[in-house]
Amino acid sequence: MKYLYCSLILAASVLASGQTDKVSLSEALKLAEADSPVLQIATAEVDAARARSEMRQAPYQPAVSLNGIASSGDGSMIFPSSAMPLNYAMTQPGTQAVGNATLMWRIWTFGRNDIARRSSMAEVHLYESQLDLAVVEVRLGVREAFANLLYRRDVLEAKAEALHAARETLRVTEAKFEAGSVPQAFVFRARADVSGMDREIAMANADADEALAKLRESAGIAQDDPREFDGWDEEMAAPPSLGDAIALALQSHPEIRVATVNLESARLASRDASQSRLPELSFMAMGDWMGSRQMPGSTATKAGLVLSFPLSDGGERASAKKEAEARVAKSEQELRMARLRVQAAVASAYAPWASVEAQRKATADGLLASLEAFRVMQERYDAGKAVLVEVIDARAQVALARTQVADVQRYARVAWARLTRAIGKEQRPRSPES
Repeated sequence: MKYLYCSLILAASVLASGQTDKVSLSEALKLAEADSPVLQIATAEVDAARARSEMRQAPYQPAVSLNGIASSGDGSMIFPSSAMPLNYAMTQPGTQAVGNATLMWRIWTFGRNDIARRSSMAEVHLYESQLDLAVVEVRLGVREAFANLLYRRDVLEAKAEALHAARETLRVTEAKFEAGSVPQAFVFRARADVSGMDREIAMANADADEALAKLRESAGIAQDDPREFDGWDEEMAAPPSLGDAIALALQSHPEIRVATVNLESARLASRDASQSRLPELSFMAMGDWMGSRQMPGSTATKAGLVLSFPLSDGGERASAKKEAEARVAKSEQELRMARLRVQAAVASAYAPWASVEAQRKATADGLLASLEAFRVMQERYDAGKAVLVEVIDARAQVALARTQVADVQRYARVAWARLTRAIGKEQRPRSPES
């Protein structure tokens, strides 16, 4: 019966490996990036921003409309077109047909076309930065869930080792009872210990199943997916000092880039509000064809420049300028707050990571000491120099030490994942359109 539950677990793993795929951490992260609804939504927002960018730049490109008008009746009438650029046709009494083509191009806007281009691209960069932030958050969720799943499995293995030890103690106790060297109460106590370990293993199995469900959710995978998760294959490297970590975060964190882009957009809006007071020059060309029953068809063409001066709008542009300046002031403070928030997050995440090595050494030493104490206590019990409760206590200390080793491993993985998220150094590669 040695290592009974461990053997069963390993056998089940071998059987599963022949029937289902094993998904490592790096593969789980790729699955999350491909299938996570959160990232799909953020990607759609980027695509929508690119479309809006093209729409905002369209008014500064040449525009052509083609219009046809047929009229009949008394009197002269002006018919407007509905397509941009607009055209107005004067029709004469009687039955008449008119066709025209209109070209309009805003050729000089005192830099407002450049502002529109830069402002629209800033919006694209904003949503790209938000996508990067979503990637960081999704990766953190997957890593934490993966670390918890591996921890639950390590705990299950430690419980299986403890069950084996409890069963071995029961076997020795029953033999000693048969030999008349211990009372029957010792046998009942040893059986109760085995039953208690059976219950703990059932609970550990349930915890592992729950951790698996949460990992599937984090990775955007359906709960009935047959793939199994195993293997932390990421190197847990971090900056050598807190100062280096903060410097890296201030350079690359998506949250800071979001605040920076918001500030850039506010400044562009302020500049646009100022430029809106300036005139603009447009080129316009038209070609008309007109025909009726009373006169033969005729054609005419004309081209020219249109200079427009915005004189008075009741204070609308002045109010827009004030609003834009207030938005700039707000965005400057939001950027400052983002920098402070990121620095605090890095400092908070670096402290747990810095303590990992000390915790690993302490738990490793504790496990070695508890194993040795258990070995000595078993020998003393076999020799009749120790009582059963001492053996059970020593076995419980071994199980606790193994769980603590697993817990420190989880602690290290989660601490590294949170530090990575706080630094925000992971971003999706930019597409050529960016």
